[in-house]
Amino acid sequence: AKQGGEEEMREEAANLEQDLQRMRQENNTQRLQMQRMQSELRKAQAKQGGEAAREAVFLRTQVQGQQVELRSKQKALEDARDQSFAAEEQIRLLKDQVFSHEERIRQQQQEASTLEHDLAAAEEQRDMLL
Repeated sequence: AKQGGEEEMREEAANLEQDLQRMRQENNTQRLQMQRMQSELRKAQAKQGGEAAREAVFLRTQVQGQQVELRSKQKALEDARDQSFAAEEQIRLLKDQVFSHEERIRQQQQEASTLEHDLAAAEEQRDMLL
């Protein structure tokens, strides 16, 4: 049961890591798109006339929307990273518990072996007395 839980935690951590990588890639793509739009915005602002001004307003609005989306994705990325760290910590704690249980089992097996030996010796003495 412990091993299954540990395996699940490891799988969850791997999934979170994949999500993290995907979000980083989306983040980079988004950043590049934003830089392109800012460049287009600067070009548009350099033009003369009302059309250029309207285009600049449109592009500025797009860039601001992208920035909001980017901040949201960065927050999601940070949350996923936090979840990944928490999952790794849980795995470490489970491993410690498993080790502790295994150690206790070894001690109990040793005690059982000693008791069996003592019992055999006592039965041997009893048989000699009978």
